[in-house]
Amino acid sequence: MDVFLASALPLAERAARKRAAKIFVHPSDLQIELTYGGAVEAVIAVFQSKSELKPEDNAFRRYLLRAMAIGAVRAYISARRERRYPRGGRSHGLRGPEEAFSE
Repeated sequence: MDVFLASALPLAERAARKRAAKIFVHPSDLQIELTYGGAVEAVIAVFQSKSELKPEDNAFRRYLLRAMAIGAVRAYISARRERRYPRGGRSHGLRGPEEAFSE
């Protein structure tokens, strides 16, 4: 795992910076850090998964880069959602469908 992470983490950093630059005009350090954290989590998830890839050219490379891009965006969105609704509530005070039937 050490060799895999040593080679994949620089790619994750570059992918996170590129994704942040595509999404935001001038990404802040926090936005870059959040996207980098998501990309690193995605790299670890790729290592731990037991997915079988099709025998195509560059299949693993495309799988890894796609996982990093999705992980970067997903981490930023979830952190933003947690900051907006810190206790899992909604800003308008109404209950969502998952909460309406829990009683």
